Order: sequence, then C-alpha cells, then structure tokens
Amino acid sequence: MGADGGTTTACMTDLGCVVAAAGNQCGACGAMGQPCCGSGNSGTCATGLGCAGRLSSMDVPGTCGTCGGMGQPCCSGGGATACQTGLSCSSMMCGASASDGGVLDVAPGQ
Repeated sequence: MGADGGTTTACMTDLGCVVAAAGNQCGACGAMGQPCCGSGNSGTCATGLGCAGRLSSMDVPGTCGTCGGMGQPCCSGGGATACQTGLSCSSMMCGASASDGGVLDVAPGQ
C-alpha cells in the first residue's frame, strides 16, 4: 500500500501516480495548480499546499493549491501546521476549532 492508502505504482523520476478516468496514470503532480498525487482517498501535495476537490471514487484527482485558511483545504504535513492558528482540520478542510472536545480527522500527510 502507498502512504495515502492506494497501491504503489512505479513512475519515472519527477512523476507521481495520479487518479484518472482511464485508471491511475503517471504524471506531474503535487505542485500549485497540478493534480493531487496518490491513488487512494487522500491526495497529497507539496509542503505548504493542500488538495481540494478530490473524489478518487469518481476518478477526480483534485487540485493542489493554497491551504490552511478558513474554508481552504488542510495543508500537507498535517498536525499543527495543517491550518492557521485558531483553525482546525476536519474532513480535509480548515474551519473553526472543535469546541466539543471531539477528535479532529487529520490524516497523516494531509
């Protein structure tokens, strides 16, 4: 299994596995404006970017872009750096911190 829960696929240097309608493909991914990398449910992007709009079950890879602010995707790296101070990562989006003491769902590498 890959780090994002998908199967590992060997791609040439500088390419990553990307979800696509014709099946997983090797391609440029992870940078600003590029598709999110990975073949599982959680797309990955370069540090400081987040994956928005990913629906791997429908072959939609999502797009890497600005992250960490209110209503923006959580930044790659997870944990305390996933969202700006005072915000928390829940369902892969940054929003108001949970006040009910519930567990926030920040996946590794998210």
